Amino acid sequence: MLFGGVVFVLAYFVFLCCRAGLDCCRKEAGCGPNTSRLILFIFAALMLVMMACSFVGYTNFMEGVDGVADNSGKLKKIINRLKDSSGDLSSQGVRFVTQTEKADCSPDILSKALTNSATVFDTYADMYSSVLPDAKSLSMIQNIFAEKVPDYVKYFLGFAFALTAVAFLLTLFGLCCKSAALLNLASLVGIITLLLLILTVAFELTMSVMFADFCYYGPNQAVYEMAWNYKERTAGVVRYYTICDGTNPLDIALNKTIIALGNIKNATRNSALSCQDTVAENAIKSISAEATITTSNLTSTQECERINGIYYDMVDNVLCDKTVQGLWQLWATHMAAAAIIYINLFFTSFVKQKCKVRGLALILLCSLRSDLLSRAIFSHVTSATLLHLGFEIDGRRGCREGYSIGPSSRPRNRISVSGEHTPPPLLSKEEGRAKWHGEVASKILPAVNHQTEAALQISRNAWSSVLDGAFLFACFLF
Repeated sequence: MLFGGVVFVLAYFVFLCCRAGLDCCRKEAGCGPNTSRLILFIFAALMLVMMACSFVGYTNFMEGVDGVADNSGKLKKIINRLKDSSGDLSSQGVRFVTQTEKADCSPDILSKALTNSATVFDTYADMYSSVLPDAKSLSMIQNIFAEKVPDYVKYFLGFAFALTAVAFLLTLFGLCCKSAALLNLASLVGIITLLLLILTVAFELTMSVMFADFCYYGPNQAVYEMAWNYKERTAGVVRYYTICDGTNPLDIALNKTIIALGNIKNATRNSALSCQDTVAENAIKSISAEATITTSNLTSTQECERINGIYYDMVDNVLCDKTVQGLWQLWATHMAAAAIIYINLFFTSFVKQKCKVRGLALILLCSLRSDLLSRAIFSHVTSATLLHLGFEIDGRRGCREGYSIGPSSRPRNRISVSGEHTPPPLLSKEEGRAKWHGEVASKILPAVNHQTEAALQISRNAWSSVLDGAFLFACFLF
């Protein structure tokens, strides 16, 4: 995916090089200037609309992410509660063994029953702790989905949308001002946005395929295999809680401890039991009361319906629904936006031919309607042209009385417009004004227009070469 995107970008660079060096590639668009600008505006608007539509997928994806984080947090709390209770159960088993050895009870039958029951309790209490799943994986999932994913997605997509909005505005201003420089800048921002979207689509598509395969082939089996690879001893417990069918491995160990605890209670309640160490005997009775509460808490906490309900909501209702739906909506809209940006890059190259390159002054030209700068350029070109034709404009007199035209004082300009070598006499104000209008209409204005068009063409070619070179260099840097 990423390699294909780089190939497309390189193809665009080749197109620009052909446009700059080959006459056959410099053909204008088949439609007129206004139609070309309208089509480019429509494509630019579609680009922005597609990026805005990606927020629908963003909303669904974030809803799924929040659901996964919330449910994984609930499961982590349950497992931590089971871990705490199993730790208490193991501690009580150790204390049972220690106190039964200290008690030194008789008769031997009750003493052995008490000691054996304490040993069995301690053994299965440790077994219960060993098969209990670890909460570290759930903590990692909660941390990723609650903190890292929302921040990365929010800032990454926000930056991509901001770049798209900037490209749209530059295209809009370039079309309104008919400025090739602004369109070049829009193409540069478009290239950066295109590369960013290619990376985004590659990541989103990878995650979408991974989650889709996870959900399609059965999340229960995938969860079991992950648990098996992580810790084989806990895989059976994980499988049971995903389907709530069969025997719960936790019940096997817990039931053994409950039976051993009942034997200990029966032995301590037997009137025939006599212990040399009454303190140890009372400690055994106290530990029995604590173990009763602990086993009761474990029995209620490890109910499959409660844990399976949270797991089902996290996997089926959130991960395999909202998250997968949001991902494919994201990469579909981003892929469409990238395709539109790519089309815009090519079409902008044709539209630029019908626009003017105004260099660094284009912002002033667009904002001030180019009044001051246009007057200065026209005045300079007009004065140069009049001097070349042999006329002078008396600006001082013209401000008061209008223009007065006479022969130039410089020897090289003594040839009049009519070609005579003898200087004509000075004309009156009315005659000079009439002659001025006639000469302007017949000779001066066409010459001014010709020189102005030639100057603008030279400026256009020079700026186009400079901006295209800078554009290519900046794109290769990124």
